[in-house]
Amino acid sequence: METLNKQFHIFKKWQFYAYLAGFIDGDGSIMVIKNHYKRQQLPTYSSCISITVRNKEIIDFFYNRLGGWIRKRYEKYYEIVWKREEATKILMRIGRLLVLKAQQARMAIELQLMNKQGSQKIAKKTLAQKDKLYQLCSALNKKQIKIIAGPLNMKQDEFYAYLAGIIDSEGCISVRKVQRGIGGTELGISNTQKELISFIKQRVGCGTYTERINREEYTIRWYGWSFIKIARKIEKFLIIKKNQLIEAMKFQDRKGKFKAGYSLPLEEVKYRKFLMEKIKDMKRAV
Repeated sequence: METLNKQFHIFKKWQFYAYLAGFIDGDGSIMVIKNHYKRQQLPTYSSCISITVRNKEIIDFFYNRLGGWIRKRYEKYYEIVWKREEATKILMRIGRLLVLKAQQARMAIELQLMNKQGSQKIAKKTLAQKDKLYQLCSALNKKQIKIIAGPLNMKQDEFYAYLAGIIDSEGCISVRKVQRGIGGTELGISNTQKELISFIKQRVGCGTYTERINREEYTIRWYGWSFIKIARKIEKFLIIKKNQLIEAMKFQDRKGKFKAGYSLPLEEVKYRKFLMEKIKDMKRAV
């Protein structure tokens, strides 16, 4: 928790909201919820944001900054939820920074503005509109209709804070084995939405792009020098995987001290194996 407490004080507002937008695009949900209670004649609709992850510390980090409601899910997972006005305030802050869930954010904000109108007569008139928003938002979340990417007009620093949020939520930092057991650093992001991966590749300007159409999986990976280029720009924004990144950068820096094709000293081989195992242990602990 010490790292998160330090990061809490380091983050400026714009950095935090850009990071949060990335985290929600990667591993969050923006919904319009429909409830029909027995004592009420008409159904009620409300906006909702939720994030479900295994890492309790990041959930506490978001709670300390934004409030909300925390609950445990499926034994090993934790969920933080913001509803109604809380959700709307957050969406107003991050709406322009969202790429995948920009449409859902606009719908959730529009719904909450309708709810503010209050009068029962007005409520009846807007009921059909609210239900339409509910149906559209549900279809987007179930991928039944095509997602239109957000405005994509992030500033450079906002983008790298956003990218850190994506990597913390569903990115992977590792040291892979290559020929002669030397090893190589790798940073990767996989997602079922091509629009997100294409956007990241366009903004970064480098990376290896692959797609598995049969599984609807799109991936971008950075190795070697491109790994270092990205790592230096996102390091200050990362929270969950920050220590993994630092160790992987150490590994990559040491590679530059030895010429390719030459045998490595035994001590160097042992140290690299130590770093590889250390990163694996960090990944298991997250």
